[in-house]
Amino acid sequence: MAGTRDRRLRRKLKTLRRMKAKAPTTRAEMSHAREEMAQMVASMEDLRLELDLMKASRQQQFDDMLLDSEAVDTLIQIILQL
Repeated sequence: MAGTRDRRLRRKLKTLRRMKAKAPTTRAEMSHAREEMAQMVASMEDLRLELDLMKASRQQQFDDMLLDSEAVDTLIQIILQL
């Protein structure tokens, strides 16, 4: 039982050491990591705005298409009344 516990603890320690080795440690690294995160957030916000514009454009196209079909229906009704 103690052997299993020791293996688990060694594995956890190894994982923590690996994480620590990959983690930014200096202020410059932390600052750089923050800047990267800020850039990622900004690019995600830009993509969200672009998507909203695309949705609005599609909605406008759909609305225009409906108006065109209503105009055609009106013309057909006028022609049928003649």
